[in-house]
Amino acid sequence: MLGNAVVVPTDVFEEMDVEPFCYIRARYEADDEGKLIYAIPFSSDYDVDDDVIAISTNLMKGIDPELGVGEEILIEPVNAPCSDPLTVYRPYSDLRDGVCYLDPEVLSSIDAKRGEQVEIYNTETGGRVTLIADTLFENDRSPEKIRLDLHSTKVLDVDFKDTVRVRKAVDIDDVTTSSRIPRLQRIFSDLKDELLEFFVGSRQVMLRVEPGLDQDEYRGIIRVNRSTMGYLGVEEKDRIITDWKGREASIQCLPTPDDGTEPLAVLVPSSVRDQIEASNFDGVNVWRDRGYIFQKRIAISLLGILGVVFGTFQIATVTSISAILLEEVGVIGNLLILLGVSAVLSLPVIWFLLLPVRSEVQN
Repeated sequence: MLGNAVVVPTDVFEEMDVEPFCYIRARYEADDEGKLIYAIPFSSDYDVDDDVIAISTNLMKGIDPELGVGEEILIEPVNAPCSDPLTVYRPYSDLRDGVCYLDPEVLSSIDAKRGEQVEIYNTETGGRVTLIADTLFENDRSPEKIRLDLHSTKVLDVDFKDTVRVRKAVDIDDVTTSSRIPRLQRIFSDLKDELLEFFVGSRQVMLRVEPGLDQDEYRGIIRVNRSTMGYLGVEEKDRIITDWKGREASIQCLPTPDDGTEPLAVLVPSSVRDQIEASNFDGVNVWRDRGYIFQKRIAISLLGILGVVFGTFQIATVTSISAILLEEVGVIGNLLILLGVSAVLSLPVIWFLLLPVRSEVQN
């Protein structure tokens, strides 16, 4: 179980007085800032010393570039209050995607509020999903209950009446993703996403991370079931966005070697898990890379767009508009104005050309 996870002996959790599948801070030197890491216990099949941990090389370098195998690190628990075991129940009939329902008492105990992201984890595998917290209906409240949608339970690999635990979502960089991005850059990024969604469209789904194929390591490839590719609206070798807690990576998508792979699974090699700092069994959000799809389809339809540009210049020449512009603003000004008009006129053409692309992800 690689990614942002370290495997720790069970006795260490008892010494730190925390439950397994918690977050710890690891330091190479006592005065280092250290790194926030997800800690999971060794399987009972392994008999290891209490001072031995298993950690990936990339995560070691994230703690300290000088850290090597056999050296010691300092670990301490992180204050991330966790709920008692909660029994999973079916969702309400007015189901909302990406929402879980909790008792207000549970929310208060984990220092979370309604509308905030919470992290739900499987106490057997450590698999995590992040959902928006809402409160149970007043006549249905119980501090031992959580209501989850069927899709989330499948990704978590739990059944109704099983138990899970909940905590407020923990950002492993100690800084929220939005605060790391300059405000102006974030505005342009949001605007670009809105435009790509308008022209291309997408469909998002949460998938459970499972180990990737050895042959895909360091090749920038993840794999999903063909039916899932159809749902996402992608073809073989298209790129899809994989997101875990705001860390996104655009990765080439290939089908799984056989159709026996579960539709809710995504095979992610460790090199990609390291990029987004996810671990096996986590629920990552996946959608097609709209920018890639836009460029791919526009390249195919380039003649139609060039026709709009050529037609704009032809009309300007025939109607003497070009001559007037040459007198008023000169050659450069004339060229820029006509190109601007062409760009505006191309927008509805592009929208219609991409209509079949949008239909792939429309219900």
